[in-house]
Amino acid sequence: VLSLIFAAYAIGAQAYHPYFLSQLAKQTKEKESGIETCIALHCAFESGLCVLDSVCFQTLQCMMGCSGQADESQCQFECEMTIGNGNEAFERLLRCMAKNDCFPEVPPDGICLPNPEDTVQTITSI
Repeated sequence: VLSLIFAAYAIGAQAYHPYFLSQLAKQTKEKESGIETCIALHCAFESGLCVLDSVCFQTLQCMMGCSGQADESQCQFECEMTIGNGNEAFERLLRCMAKNDCFPEVPPDGICLPNPEDTVQTITSI
């Protein structure tokens, strides 16, 4: 993810120039599921702000450390909730990525419990 953000940041303001937009659109057609292209095309400004914000950047570094782990999604979630939680630059980047469908599909990792009575009721604090 971090390298993706750097790529988007490197494009910066140029991402909005018509030539670059047409090139990115061409890349999107060639690699439709590419998160790099999506971020560069739709969230270059937000990713640049994130890289310049020390807490947001630390969150991205943490998430990069999760790459290749068996529990990659859980690891990245922990980075988001412990470091990135409440960081405006990080949340702005996430909102942009969500708005533009930049998140890759992640396979289900468990069963979603449908009702409160199906969950553990005995935990009162952590």
